[in-house]
Amino acid sequence: MIRLRKILLCNFFYYILLLFVLIFTCFRVHIKRVSQYSLSSTSFTGTILSIKIEGDLLSLTLRDKKWENIFVSFRFSSEEERNMYQDFFLLGDFVLVEGEFTSIKGATTPNVFDYKMYAYRKNIFYSIQATSIVKLKSNKNLLFSLKNFIYHYFSTFKNGKYLSLLLLGEKTYMDRNILSSFQNNGISHLFAVSGMHVGILSSLILSFFKKIGFLEERRYFLTCFLLFFYMLLTGCTASVTRAFLFFFLFTINKIFYFHVEGIYIFILTASITLLCNPYFIYDVGFQYSFLISFTLLLSQRIINRYKNYFMRLFVTSFFSFFVSIPITTYHFYQINLLSIFYNLFYVPFVTVLLFPLSLLILIVRPLAFFYDFFIWILESSSLCLTKIDSFCFIFGKVPFFIYILYFLFFFLFLKFLQKKILFFSILLLMFHYFYFDLFNRDYLVMLDIGQGDSFLIHSRGQSILIDTGGVLDFQTEPWREREKKNITDTITLPYLKSRGIKKIDYLLLTHGDFDHLGEAIHIIENYRIGKIFINDGKINFLEEKIIHLFPSVEICYQNTYFEVGDFKFFSLNTDLGDENSSSIVLYVLYKDYKMLFMGDANFKSEEYLMKNYNLEKIHLLKLGHHGSKSSSNATFLELLSPDLALISAGVDNKFNHPNQETLERLKKLNVEYYVTNEVGTVEIDFSHNHIKY
Repeated sequence: MIRLRKILLCNFFYYILLLFVLIFTCFRVHIKRVSQYSLSSTSFTGTILSIKIEGDLLSLTLRDKKWENIFVSFRFSSEEERNMYQDFFLLGDFVLVEGEFTSIKGATTPNVFDYKMYAYRKNIFYSIQATSIVKLKSNKNLLFSLKNFIYHYFSTFKNGKYLSLLLLGEKTYMDRNILSSFQNNGISHLFAVSGMHVGILSSLILSFFKKIGFLEERRYFLTCFLLFFYMLLTGCTASVTRAFLFFFLFTINKIFYFHVEGIYIFILTASITLLCNPYFIYDVGFQYSFLISFTLLLSQRIINRYKNYFMRLFVTSFFSFFVSIPITTYHFYQINLLSIFYNLFYVPFVTVLLFPLSLLILIVRPLAFFYDFFIWILESSSLCLTKIDSFCFIFGKVPFFIYILYFLFFFLFLKFLQKKILFFSILLLMFHYFYFDLFNRDYLVMLDIGQGDSFLIHSRGQSILIDTGGVLDFQTEPWREREKKNITDTITLPYLKSRGIKKIDYLLLTHGDFDHLGEAIHIIENYRIGKIFINDGKINFLEEKIIHLFPSVEICYQNTYFEVGDFKFFSLNTDLGDENSSSIVLYVLYKDYKMLFMGDANFKSEEYLMKNYNLEKIHLLKLGHHGSKSSSNATFLELLSPDLALISAGVDNKFNHPNQETLERLKKLNVEYYVTNEVGTVEIDFSHNHIKY
């Protein structure tokens, strides 16, 4: 015991351990894991870990006996079938699933959420489009039984989804707009079950055991046991695992009088957490939880100088915001300076009011009325504050060493408390903010947004977005309806932000079809827009909505001219009677490089262009109408003689775009072409003459 105490009191030991664990973690996460299944597999037998029914879709996550996980989706053929399965499956049930194995799709656009990597880190390699799901054995596991009971009980409350969120960290049924508002306001960390929640819970449990007369040693170990059980209930998430381990090690240190400082208990906790699961290092919740907690431990002597509660809260909020800047900018590409002040309200609101009340209403149900009222305040205020975007700053994705410098400066400041270190940190932040202005590049991007068009051109700090894409929302029966994911939030905006684009100077909508401007309203509502162009022709209902939202919309008439940095734009279109024929056709000149963007223009438009313009030798051609058989005729292609063709089309689209005949014409003329459904997003860097996809 004496030798162990000597080791534990050697501060150098903890730094060596952490360094070793970080190196070992990097080694472990780069060991390639392989599945025991393949695309030719047809069945999977496992235990249900999660269940979600939304509209006509049943989604399950299963785990087999070798601890490999898989996603399962099953579509109900009728409302009666949906109702039959509503409460049929429970967590912990052992089921046999038969169906088609499919690979999980990764991100086809840089710097956006990669679902394939997310799944891989959870040991998931495939998903199954199920044709049948058979329950082989009902759940008999105590933990799953308790989870089933808790989720069922939560569902009887009006705001049961918040009980699941605050007590178990379950976001499945939360509204995406609400979660997005929490993120934009910089308060989403309050709704991830973490050390803060475990700290409150442990304090309540310890107080209860003390009141009923338990001795210190017994109440701490009983609390450890209950927190361990709570960790299992939450699915052993990274932040809760870290918080439990910290409390457990703190208990050992306290009971056996090892006298290890809190900062070194924390380092030991982080090391053990990563040894348990190296993939936690990629978890955003773990990164926030680890760094903020570590920072607050280091800064306790500064925080404790302030006796006023609100001053202590402000300093705590400032340090938490300060140290989280590299994580926030790395993952989300923006920070909201007002979040420092928002947290002065939301931290006590959630920790002192909502979280304890979430526990209390489980016992005293009539208090749910007050709970619902406070949830209304939470949602209303968060949605309202989201509209204040003047203090929201976009930071692009920069070389990784800049994020390392952030941490270095932050911890040097906390260590030595010298103003010049803080000054250098602010300089680094400003350098990060203006990085893409200092190292400007001229580029063109064909975004992979599925079946639709969206092109980005950037030069000398100016940007134009040509079309937005959009998934047509077909009318369906009410019971089949599911929450729709939009392209803007998942692809367009994250990509724009990652490239440090703070404003779209021109939003040009070639014509009124949904797959070209369907996302326009969402972009207008969530991004700074300079000017909007629509085509010359009859205004349809979609364009009317845009004009109502953005009254200064302009018509892009024939021969309209404008510039974006070093790119010169000339519109060649005219009203030819229908949407596709009247698409805005853009002739773009970059120095001596000639480009032609055809929108959804067809043979009729091409004939008009050949008669009225001298378009010989175009270097880059964006094919009209996604490469359909009604566009890009042989005569037109021969006249243009492009070196490179770009085609935007969705995977397995029902229109069979691009048409095989069109591709054959390109091959015959030896035209190099790229299609988004084959290569994903295509980036052309004019500054370095480089094509990347």
